[in-house]
Amino acid sequence: MTRARRFTLDTPAGPRHAEMRVTDIAGIIALRHAILRAPLPRDTAHFDGDDAPTTRHIGVFLLDADTDNIDNIDNIDNANDADPAPGDNVGCATFMLNNWRDAPAWQLRGMATRADLRGCGVGSAMLHFARAVLTDVAPHVTQLWCNARVPAAPFYEKLGWTIASDEFVIPTAGPHFRMTAVLASENDE
Repeated sequence: MTRARRFTLDTPAGPRHAEMRVTDIAGIIALRHAILRAPLPRDTAHFDGDDAPTTRHIGVFLLDADTDNIDNIDNIDNANDADPAPGDNVGCATFMLNNWRDAPAWQLRGMATRADLRGCGVGSAMLHFARAVLTDVAPHVTQLWCNARVPAAPFYEKLGWTIASDEFVIPTAGPHFRMTAVLASENDE
């Protein structure tokens, strides 16, 4: 079972070591609120389904500066979901089982990257990591969908997602598109 992966981020300030891991909502709620829901109350960053047994929260956490020998594909299969992650949470994504057009699907919700690390590979790494995580939970579910903020649509398109709706507005979050993708397996690359 895939639980965590250590990797190196290329940032403008130089390489930063990070760990991407399955966590609980407590591990990512502060970042989700700060990036996606501020200045609304913190409870608006809690979504229906966050505590469902099939929901998976993925977080990227900076490791201590003295961590050495981190390999981009170092899997840590024995990490415990409930253990606190080391360092600052700099990326988050939540995947919930939620039908798309009456068929089983994973809905991506609450994806965010800390502003100073956008464009450094945090988001694409989380989406890549999610493939193995989600396949462990529900191997028969291959459809992904999300409500993407309009400025984020080009990011998703670069990763193979397609726009599946006209633009619409979520009152607390602004203009969005519905976007879809197929959950590719590691062997499809």
